[in-house]
Amino acid sequence: MQTYDPTLQALADRVNKLEVQNRRLKLAGLAVVIMASAVLLMGQARSSRAVEASEFRLIDANGKTRARLAVGVGGGPTLTFFDSKDLPVAGIDGGKEPSLFLTGWDSAAHILLRITKDSYGLDLADKRPRATLSVSNNSTGLDFWDEYGDPQATMSVDKSSGNITFRNARGKVSSQWVDSRATGPSLVLYDKSEKAVWSAP
Repeated sequence: MQTYDPTLQALADRVNKLEVQNRRLKLAGLAVVIMASAVLLMGQARSSRAVEASEFRLIDANGKTRARLAVGVGGGPTLTFFDSKDLPVAGIDGGKEPSLFLTGWDSAAHILLRITKDSYGLDLADKRPRATLSVSNNSTGLDFWDEYGDPQATMSVDKSSGNITFRNARGKVSSQWVDSRATGPSLVLYDKSEKAVWSAP
């Protein structure tokens, strides 16, 4: 006949409880590992995800387009900003001949920074051109116009000479100063019909 040992039974009960707790801890740890792996993979997926579209628009509270990112007519990316009247106020063209423009009141006054195949420059204008700085491979020029769009003065420099030309209100040349590296400086004054009336030397 076997005798009942309460100490042995208590020890067995404790072992069973520990085994149950151990299984629960293993399951909890596995769940934590799975969740951490899922979060990590989701974060990697988000960081490498690309959003594709032919045009993006930024809309204000009134439903007006205030900025637009799109592909321009020339095939390059363009970014344009608009005021509350739907008029463009600034923009970047990233095509073959990139440019940057800023526009003032009623889209009349503007600043244009441009790069072309043969030159680059800066244009300032209101309703008409007012000043232009242009640089090419062989020369640099600065031109000024009056409020009517008539040319008033030109400064240019190339490898052979420097030139400053002034014009009258009708756009006719009134005086011209040339500094030639070959022949030296000269000054010529003209009458209203653009006929030379004085020169030096």
